[in-house]
Amino acid sequence: PTVTKTSRPATISFYAGRVFYGHESDIYYSQVLLDHRQAGSCFQEADPTSETISDLIATDGGLIPIPEAHNIRRMYPLGGSLLIFAENGVWAITGGGGNGFTALDLAVSKISSNGILSPDSLVEATGNIYWWSAAGIMSLTQKSGMFGTQEGVFDRLNISETTIQAYYNNELIDESREYVKGFYDPARNLVQWLFKSKDA
Repeated sequence: PTVTKTSRPATISFYAGRVFYGHESDIYYSQVLLDHRQAGSCFQEADPTSETISDLIATDGGLIPIPEAHNIRRMYPLGGSLLIFAENGVWAITGGGGNGFTALDLAVSKISSNGILSPDSLVEATGNIYWWSAAGIMSLTQKSGMFGTQEGVFDRLNISETTIQAYYNNELIDESREYVKGFYDPARNLVQWLFKSKDA
């Protein structure tokens, strides 16, 4: 039977030569884009019910369910991973064998329990990701080893914990966290967020 959904994806991103769509707790990904018309082809080329050729191939599109994720709000590629930001956590999608993402080789791992409140709060600066969560302002950095960065492995830090945590907890209204917007100024190497104050 055909399942029809009337709501649109909440977020879209490009990763591994494909288009990814985040909708509720699911990630839909297109076939490898050889033509712009394939952007909506989130299925395999062969007929899965065929008695002759029904095999899944590496360039196919598909679906990645993340049942634990509640309301996916933002996706962002970092290094060899696609970061998935939901209201209740952050996940990383990578190639399962370390050779890049394909329909035959993929892995999903949870990297943080601190989800995102406002998708516009997310900022990338010098390879680091920053966002606003219920616990504070979080940062995510790809972990480095002896031979460079480790794909799908991240260091996490609450950067407001030792600085403005009391202000963040007590002086900000809910609308401030829900509609905050982040910006990065490369000339000054400065991340800023614009939000509504309690008295505004």
